[in-house]
Amino acid sequence: MSKIQETYKKDSDIILLSLTVMPWRDSVPLLWEYAQNNNVDVKNGI
Repeated sequence: MSKIQETYKKDSDIILLSLTVMPWRDSVPLLWEYAQNNNVDVKNGI
Protein backbone atom coordinates (compact mmCIF):
# COMPACT_ATOMS: atom_id res chain seq x y z
CA MET A 1 0.00 0.00 0.00
CA SER A 2 2.83 2.40 0.78
CA LYS A 3 4.25 1.90 -2.73
CA ILE A 4 0.89 2.73 -4.27
CA GLN A 5 0.55 5.76 -2.01
CA GLU A 6 4.02 7.00 -2.95
CA THR A 7 3.37 6.51 -6.68
CA TYR A 8 0.09 8.44 -6.71
CA LYS A 9 0.59 10.97 -3.90
CA LYS A 10 0.62 13.94 -6.32
CA ASP A 11 -2.37 12.77 -8.36
CA SER A 12 -5.46 14.53 -7.01
CA ASP A 13 -7.70 12.23 -9.07
CA ILE A 14 -6.65 9.21 -7.00
CA ILE A 15 -8.02 8.60 -3.51
CA LEU A 16 -6.98 5.58 -1.49
CA LEU A 17 -9.84 4.06 0.41
CA SER A 18 -9.36 1.65 3.25
CA LEU A 19 -12.15 -0.25 4.91
CA THR A 20 -12.48 -3.01 7.40
CA VAL A 21 -14.33 -6.29 7.26
CA MET A 22 -14.18 -6.55 11.06
CA PRO A 23 -15.65 -3.28 12.42
CA TRP A 24 -16.17 -4.85 15.85
CA ARG A 25 -12.38 -5.15 16.10
CA ASP A 26 -11.00 -2.23 14.06
CA SER A 27 -12.03 0.78 16.10
CA VAL A 28 -11.09 4.29 15.00
CA PRO A 29 -8.57 4.71 17.86
CA LEU A 30 -6.94 1.38 16.98
CA LEU A 31 -6.68 2.32 13.30
CA TRP A 32 -5.15 5.72 14.20
CA GLU A 33 -2.62 3.95 16.41
CA TYR A 34 -1.75 1.58 13.56
CA ALA A 35 -1.32 4.53 11.18
CA GLN A 36 0.99 6.35 13.59
CA ASN A 37 3.06 3.24 14.34
CA ASN A 38 3.51 2.49 10.64
CA ASN A 39 4.07 6.04 9.35
CA VAL A 40 0.92 5.94 7.25
CA ASP A 41 0.21 9.23 5.47
CA VAL A 42 -3.50 9.76 6.08
CA LYS A 43 -3.78 13.22 4.51
CA ASN A 44 -5.24 12.03 1.20
CA GLY A 45 -7.17 9.03 2.40
CA ILE A 46 -10.67 8.38 3.56
